[in-house]
Amino acid sequence: MKTLILSFLTILFFVGCVSSYNTSTLYIAPYKANCVGVAPMKCLKVKKQKDDKWQLFYSNINGFKFEEGNQYIIKVKEEKRENVPADASSIIYNLVEIIEKKTINN
Repeated sequence: MKTLILSFLTILFFVGCVSSYNTSTLYIAPYKANCVGVAPMKCLKVKKQKDDKWQLFYSNINGFKFEEGNQYIIKVKEEKRENVPADASSIIYNLVEIIEKKTINN
């Protein structure tokens, strides 16, 4: 009986630790754009589909190092954030892989 209870508690612990997340593909423009968050800053320009219009991206992508002049296609894991501060995104973005990195000559 003690082993059964311990097994049940272990399962509950691991189920509670699993967070909900989605993966998605992002297209990243080769140059950042001026934008205003809490203060003026530079934002990535991102789209989710090849034919979409570029959108300003105010968040960070953990594990991704943007290099000006390179266009990227990346896969990210999007995790819902708990207790979100007023000036922060409700989603945490983590790099899964760089699918493509292409230098753009202007």
